[in-house]
Amino acid sequence: MKLFVRLILFFIVPFMSQAQIKINATEILRQAELKRMPWEQMSLYATLTDSSNNGNLISAYHVFFNGNKALVACTEPSAQKGNLLLLQNNEMWFYIKSTAQPMKITSLQRLSGSVSFVDIARLNWANDYSVDSFEMVKSDDKKEEAYLLHLHAVSQAISYRKINLWIDKNNKRPLKADIYLNSEKLYKTILFTKYQGIAGKEINTQIEFIDYFNKGRKSVMNFSKSQPEKNLPENYFIKEKLPEVSKKMSE
Repeated sequence: MKLFVRLILFFIVPFMSQAQIKINATEILRQAELKRMPWEQMSLYATLTDSSNNGNLISAYHVFFNGNKALVACTEPSAQKGNLLLLQNNEMWFYIKSTAQPMKITSLQRLSGSVSFVDIARLNWANDYSVDSFEMVKSDDKKEEAYLLHLHAVSQAISYRKINLWIDKNNKRPLKADIYLNSEKLYKTILFTKYQGIAGKEINTQIEFIDYFNKGRKSVMNFSKSQPEKNLPENYFIKEKLPEVSKKMSE
């Protein structure tokens, strides 16, 4: 009987351990995501600085999140004020002010420089990715331990097929993410460089982009005025309503 129990444990315990690792890794991912999107409904301002040999290009946006939906309203430069980007689930629509209707776009289209539309409108890791594996590594400064999570998109609709994500072991801050495309090529690296306490939450307030397809350019996005929202207007997230939302945003 004892031999039988030992044999059962020999085969079952490894599977239980693997399941526990999977659960723990998923929880770590969820905690890291809360450093970017701590509230189901929220808004923030984003300022994007794109640097190249020709100088700096600066643009600004007011961003609204409601679960898996997002509205990005351009506020600067003034000539583009009123242009809107709408994310509904995994579909993205771009509306240019004073036109008749929005046009469907791919989320990998560039917003500016190294930054794609999806980088500002989609912050959901836990919903979009599964954890294939994870390991303990040293952070880039070699001072702290970090989790390295190997993530894979749960569906073909997700823009980035694979992400390697480094998360600080102690505070669960995202540190760095290597982004891969369908071709398995390394597309870009995102560095999560600044954090700030806001409304009782620790929130990521700056990210830097290293784009391997556009060497010599640097893009930095700063976030400010992050706050929870309770009753965001429903028409913000309906593509047929974008012309009237754009008119309101342009005032």
